[in-house]
Amino acid sequence: MEKVINVKQLTEEEFSVLKTLNSSTQDLIIKFGQVEYQNQLLINQKQEIIKELELLRIQEIKYGQDVQNKYGQVSINIETGEITTTD
Repeated sequence: MEKVINVKQLTEEEFSVLKTLNSSTQDLIIKFGQVEYQNQLLINQKQEIIKELELLRIQEIKYGQDVQNKYGQVSINIETGEITTTD
């Protein structure tokens, strides 16, 4: 005995709505992927900037130590370069 399969068809309007929804979902998935890709690029750039900041901070500390070794405990006016002792 053969099993009878009952096949029905969506209306054209129902099928059109289904295709539109599916297409919209696919578009959003692509947009999400693009945004995630851009986000990853920004994360990488941020990490590079953090590394640069760390290197700059190390340079600042070393330079500060060099100045302190030369002039002792002083204050320096960053605008004029004038040195004031902090006795």
